[in-house]
Amino acid sequence: MKWDTYFLRFDPSSPSNDYVATYDHSTKAFTKLTISGFTDPRGLRLHGMDVVPSASSPNELWVYLVNHRPHTGDKAGKDAEFGADEAIEVFKTTVGSTVLTHVHTFEDPTASVIITPNDIAGSDDGQSLYFTNDHGLRTGKWHRMARAWFSTKVTSVGYCNVKTGCKIAVAGLPGTNGLVKTQDGTIWVASTSDGYIRGFSQQADNSLALVEKVYVGRLMDNLTVDTNGNIYAAVVVGSPLEADTFFADPIHNRMRSAAYNISLNTGRDAYFGEKWKVEKIFEDDGQLMSGVTTAFYDPKAKLMYYSGAFAPWSLVCPVV
Repeated sequence: MKWDTYFLRFDPSSPSNDYVATYDHSTKAFTKLTISGFTDPRGLRLHGMDVVPSASSPNELWVYLVNHRPHTGDKAGKDAEFGADEAIEVFKTTVGSTVLTHVHTFEDPTASVIITPNDIAGSDDGQSLYFTNDHGLRTGKWHRMARAWFSTKVTSVGYCNVKTGCKIAVAGLPGTNGLVKTQDGTIWVASTSDGYIRGFSQQADNSLALVEKVYVGRLMDNLTVDTNGNIYAAVVVGSPLEADTFFADPIHNRMRSAAYNISLNTGRDAYFGEKWKVEKIFEDDGQLMSGVTTAFYDPKAKLMYYSGAFAPWSLVCPVV
């Protein structure tokens, strides 16, 4: 892979073959979606995403995508020096449609807010979003040294609004990665360095205030939430060396995987201050599923889905 901003691989000559697809569990069919109205010749170089039903019509969907673009203009060809020209794209579609229609691009020429976007929690009107910066710098020697494997508090969560622009919502966090918004409005953020997920409350000025902190004890990647409000975290099982080896050649190498469920404790322990229940629900040596970065549960279908940003395949498991 010649273009990967997380691992400082900046070769803009490599073609962008990224796309968005849907999966129908009833037919086991993948459908590649057609992009409409997106005219940037640099295309899409994707990372984190969110899909949110529209507040005005549940049949309409807002799709938010991190886009790690190469630079143009006077910085063209200098991505190794400046990092990617980061952006977050907003698309709209409908349930069952095969077309994504581009609506808006959030970008930051100053590189002071949209620094190294990883994951997104979008709004239900297409107007705003929260996102994680998984590093404090776009590139340079301190990019890797202060990365998520160490507990340096240099990462952040940003906020963007179509009308008011973008700003940092909360800074000084260790190893921010995945984030998700639960039904009560709490923004949960995973850490790939200290083993906690943190819950934040949205303030009147759209900054975030810490209201919950749950210890999972593992280094986490993405978070998802099911319709019952339970949170699922994909976790990093291997060492940094094992992870780097896998990411360098995920076809021939394997990486151990695991996932955890974080839910409100309804048992007797809740009376003794244990508000949250943390339970390991999946672990594998890399042969069944390698390099899990996302775990998601569909209560209606009673299916667990496991996928990875670099994984050669995905895994679907029935829950009985």
